[in-house]
Amino acid sequence: MTGRGTSSRPLAIPPPDARCLPLLRAVLRGDAAETAHAASAMHPAHAEAWARYVIGQQVAHTVLWLTAKWPDVLPASAVGMLAAERERTAARDRALARSIREATAALSQAGLQSMVLKGIPMAERYYGNAAARRTADADILVRTECADQALAVLMGLGLRPKVRRAKPTPSGPIIDRHTLATDHAFALARDEVRVDLHWCLRRAPGYRIAEDSVWAGAVRTESVAGPCLIPGDAHALTLLCISIAEDIGRGACRLKHVVDVRQWLVTVGSRADWPSLLAQRREERTETIVLNVLALTLDVLQEPACPPGLKEAIVAAGNRIRHRSPQDAIDLVHTPPASPRGALWFARVYPLSFRRDIPWVLRRDFGRVRNWYTSAYRAVRFSARLGWHGLVASRRKPHGQPPT
Repeated sequence: MTGRGTSSRPLAIPPPDARCLPLLRAVLRGDAAETAHAASAMHPAHAEAWARYVIGQQVAHTVLWLTAKWPDVLPASAVGMLAAERERTAARDRALARSIREATAALSQAGLQSMVLKGIPMAERYYGNAAARRTADADILVRTECADQALAVLMGLGLRPKVRRAKPTPSGPIIDRHTLATDHAFALARDEVRVDLHWCLRRAPGYRIAEDSVWAGAVRTESVAGPCLIPGDAHALTLLCISIAEDIGRGACRLKHVVDVRQWLVTVGSRADWPSLLAQRREERTETIVLNVLALTLDVLQEPACPPGLKEAIVAAGNRIRHRSPQDAIDLVHTPPASPRGALWFARVYPLSFRRDIPWVLRRDFGRVRNWYTSAYRAVRFSARLGWHGLVASRRKPHGQPPT
């Protein structure tokens, strides 16, 4: 993300303003008349800035897919830029699909169960077409006890992890024990293809997502990336919401992921059993995060309709919804990395517990230290975080109003 800037200084990703979001919202709603009206209200000089914003937010593929049946609705210069971006990533998309097919087939042949998280199969399930969503990498989940075997299988396909993430042994490479205990995944790469090997959905002391329930709810699907398992709808939503919340916390959120949640709501929301779904999230201690991200999505994209049951749940959440207005939601989603605003919001929605979190952070940051300067840096970082979370905990009080 980039920070805020003036109109006289071009940005790689322009800030969301009156030129950007209204037209994007109209496209997402699939309303040709509203899209044409919003496009006609845009000054021709702003069309390229809007296209840069769409590309920067990683939704160029989605915009082109939704507007393919509306010739000449969007400014030609913007369409040209979006098409160029789609063409730029086309070869990688094909390589990703091949890599997923190879990886899931090789894992299956080795007797290992695997699940594809997000990416191409998710686009087909919630968008209706793999080409409708930009996919940067492949996320493959295996059971925790099978992680070392899965690593060996993927490395046998030519994928290589970052230095020090895999530990060589006489019987073959294994995942570093500290990484396995304190993280949820790591990346392997081959040429331009990146595959993230996961052994749990997320690793944090505040969450308690049962691994068995994730696998029990998995759905088998046929995809352009081959036959594979994907998370059930409830866990897919949980994963999306936690990912967005963590991205906001570090100033790295993109609208692509917010649109993922929107597509989930469009596809599944009206038939979801919201009381049961949220009760399960409560048991996992992810309910507050899920409700906050759903409320953010509805406010950022200004969806005219809210699925039955969800609106009541958001209103009932009251002051647990940690943004005050639609504009506040927009600012949070576009928080730049240098701003503490996103980190403060995340600290308020994360199920913080000093008893759980401090020992875990100590283990993660100091359980494996190779030199004194790394130790010193982590000590300073830990002290700053401890003071920060102490401030947040002391200020936990009723805050904000439910979104309209």
